[in-house]
Amino acid sequence: TRDSSGRFRPPAIAAHEVVRPRLLMRIAPTEELGEAFCTLVLGPAGFGKTTLLAHAYRGLQSQRRPALWLECSALDADPAHLFDSLYAAGGTIGMPAGEFEFTTNDFARRMAALGGPLTLFLDGFERLIGSDGELLIDRLLAVLPSSARLVAASRHAPGTWFLQRELRGLASTIDARDLRVEDAIGLRLEIFSNDASASAMPQVSSGGAL
Repeated sequence: TRDSSGRFRPPAIAAHEVVRPRLLMRIAPTEELGEAFCTLVLGPAGFGKTTLLAHAYRGLQSQRRPALWLECSALDADPAHLFDSLYAAGGTIGMPAGEFEFTTNDFARRMAALGGPLTLFLDGFERLIGSDGELLIDRLLAVLPSSARLVAASRHAPGTWFLQRELRGLASTIDARDLRVEDAIGLRLEIFSNDASASAMPQVSSGGAL
């Protein structure tokens, strides 16, 4: 992982990175479902999980909607350290300061004070899988405002709590196949755009325009 300050903002997006509009629309539902919604972006390294989250994060920022970014570290498997990380990340987006209680209810109240639908982005979520830190995230989802959204990128599937949320309609998965299909669509669109631009250009030869 990066240094502590870099953990609270997404990495820079390269100019050649393909935007995945269809997947961005699936990051979170627009309607409230009575409880915070969780979207899992699941796939091996190199499939563009972080890039997808970064595009979504910056899109929310452009709309001036509150969005928290945390790149999980192995130390966040410990709930005490994870709380430290969450509070620190919250502080970078204007979360109310004061004496922290280090409870899910306290963190949820501070997040609600930011106003508007909140989205929490957790990159590198596989570092929490099978730990008490992962269970803390499940408990946090239960007390966040119903308009809140959590988007996690992971190389490995989470525990049964996530499946239970899926069965209740409170979670969804974007998997490696979805990422590949969207990449293929983006590549075809890019090729089509390039071909259209080329056909619109005047053709020249050594004798001038044809």
